[in-house]
Amino acid sequence: MTDDLTFSKRHPRLALALTGAIIVALLSGALYVSLVRVVNYADRDFMSLWTGGRALTQGVNPYDASVWGPLREHYGSAWIPDATAPFPLWTFVFFVPLSRFSLDLAASIWLALMIVVTAASLLLLIHEQSDVPMPLWRFLVILIAVFFSRWTTLSLLMGQMTGLLLLVIALFIVLIERKAEFWAGLVIALVAFKPNAFLLFVPLIGVWLIHGRHWRVIAGAAVGGVLLLAVSWAIQPGWISDWMAVSDKTVATGQTPTLWGIAWEITGKWWPAVGFILTIVLTAAGGAVLLRPTPPPVDQAVAFALALSLFITPYTWAYEHLLLFVPLAVFYRYNRHVRGVLPLAFLVGAVILPWGLYWLATRTGADTYSALLPLLVLGLPFVRLAGATPAPQEAQSAAAGVAGAADRS
Repeated sequence: MTDDLTFSKRHPRLALALTGAIIVALLSGALYVSLVRVVNYADRDFMSLWTGGRALTQGVNPYDASVWGPLREHYGSAWIPDATAPFPLWTFVFFVPLSRFSLDLAASIWLALMIVVTAASLLLLIHEQSDVPMPLWRFLVILIAVFFSRWTTLSLLMGQMTGLLLLVIALFIVLIERKAEFWAGLVIALVAFKPNAFLLFVPLIGVWLIHGRHWRVIAGAAVGGVLLLAVSWAIQPGWISDWMAVSDKTVATGQTPTLWGIAWEITGKWWPAVGFILTIVLTAAGGAVLLRPTPPPVDQAVAFALALSLFITPYTWAYEHLLLFVPLAVFYRYNRHVRGVLPLAFLVGAVILPWGLYWLATRTGADTYSALLPLLVLGLPFVRLAGATPAPQEAQSAAAGVAGAADRS
């Protein structure tokens, strides 16, 4: 009896892995019955990920137009939005194990994993700065936000990988805070799985890393990028030039929930010029925020850069707003002692506002005004409500800034 009760203490990582596997298995079954059998995932975004992995197992080129469309059709897809595979090859390498399952089973497992990693990412970000066990009611508020947010609903319905990217960002923040900077760099390289959402995040956070002299993070990111390229190149040499032909993922588009979409909605035919000018101005302003003499701590810097990137990157959609859980979590980190801040951050920010803007989209016929969400949370990481107490990472950042200034002088 004693041995059974102490197993989780003696083998915490194994116990956590077993618990996670059980949760994923149960969720997979529930999702298969309630969602996957109802929604045809052969005509969802997940089909591109699964088909790309299946193409590699069959030894065919997913960037060949004569292969990609017929392969999707073979597995039941009637909706083929791209002439060739839209993701980089290393993303498909990651999906090879999952692609060995049938489409429905793979989709069920993937959706379950995305729910688990989304919740885990939030818990990791929120609980990292506290040694006190989280009260049950707070845990339930987070789960409600995860399950009922429009961001999660859209991500699951499309079979997107945004939950995985959220975990990458959360691990990046926590690893830097734990002084494991090289590993943080290795992890952040994984945003290359879906680079369009991070088109401006990467240079912004790169500026912050250089300004703060986080050379080990930069080295880790470089090594991670080389590893991704080496593995994918060994499987299919020369694939990059083929993939770069899929240029529509970086093209500015009207009717997207971004700055460009709002410019399209308000200024009509002038929207490309207005969008371009505002992008330059906001990117420069974002760089100035991150280049202050005392750099902001990593959680604030990442949350700010992420929200700004989602607002001004030309090609993003509402399901990628799942990444806005990061600025909400950082806001809570610095205001955790303020009564009511958890429901304010997660229920209002992640549930009520997104669904309210969706209601507006049903009236206007376009989801462009969902771009207000990253704009609204842009400054949240820096907000201190009355009664908030300084977080440890703020003190550490201030001390590092003073030390850095002394070194430079």
